[in-house]
Amino acid sequence: MVVMKKARLNAIVDLLALVLLVPTMLSGVVTLWILPSGGIGYRGGAGLLQEAFFWGLSRQEWREIHDVSGLVFFLVMAVHLVLHWRYFRNIHKLLQSRQENQDEA
Repeated sequence: MVVMKKARLNAIVDLLALVLLVPTMLSGVVTLWILPSGGIGYRGGAGLLQEAFFWGLSRQEWREIHDVSGLVFFLVMAVHLVLHWRYFRNIHKLLQSRQENQDEA
């Protein structure tokens, strides 16, 4: 019963991390390449007077989406690491046994 609960929790955390990764990546792409800082004018010219939008959101709103989804993604990944801590703690044993098996072959 306890194993099933941990497996379900792992699945929920992993799915949540995947769902949070999408807006973090999308907003990062938008703020880096589609709505870069410095405005839309030539060398900071008259284009600074106009605010650029993408999908109805300004660059600042995209930055807020990026910051919030990135922070929540970070927290979910911290929970993911805690749930898999035993694996990370013992990974050197797994790698060592694989290396020994390859050396024997």
